[in-house]
Amino acid sequence: MNDNSSSKTGSAHGARTIGISLLVALGIAVVVLVTIIWPAEYGKDPTGVGEVLGLMTMTPETETVVEAAIAEPVVALVPAVTQGEKVIPISVPAMENMEVASRFNIRPRAAAYRNDMADVTLKSGEWVEYKADMFEGDAVLYTWTASGGEIYTDVHAEPTVDKESYPEKYWLRYEESETTEGHGLIIAPFRGNHGWYWLNRNREPVSVHVEISGYYNDFGMVGGSTK
Repeated sequence: MNDNSSSKTGSAHGARTIGISLLVALGIAVVVLVTIIWPAEYGKDPTGVGEVLGLMTMTPETETVVEAAIAEPVVALVPAVTQGEKVIPISVPAMENMEVASRFNIRPRAAAYRNDMADVTLKSGEWVEYKADMFEGDAVLYTWTASGGEIYTDVHAEPTVDKESYPEKYWLRYEESETTEGHGLIIAPFRGNHGWYWLNRNREPVSVHVEISGYYNDFGMVGGSTK
């Protein structure tokens, strides 16, 4: 009789233990649901724990943005806007009919562009040459003005390397004129000296002011009757 009582007591104790374990497990599940799953999946954070744990970053609104971006391959996602602890991706529409530019259109340089200027006064019959030493593909913007009268101008270039690849005494003329000013752009087709020859055909002196800006190695007077 005592054994039966002990058996019943043990069974009741075991049932209570199982019941308590189930209640504890249920309580843990509720806590996880409220503090982790709701903030992470639905953007609801009644306890504030989700915000502390950083689980509010991906809300249904941002999920919608991301899903839309994935569905549309021509839209790129760039994380740019931050609101509190929320990072909101910004969709950037891709350019239609995009074409990649050639190396002719852009040539990045390791150093910044440079500027130079020069002034020279030529008496009647005098001439001078100012040149920029440029690599192939270098570009120079220029502007020059003459005061005292029109002046004969020859814009040309001659190679300084691989001369055996060119005819003897080869040179390239860009422009020839007789005027009081010139403005433009030189893009060097080869490594060499590129610039201006000025000759004063007037009876009176003529002063020339020239400014250049761009990518080149050196600039200055390379010859002339005034040198």
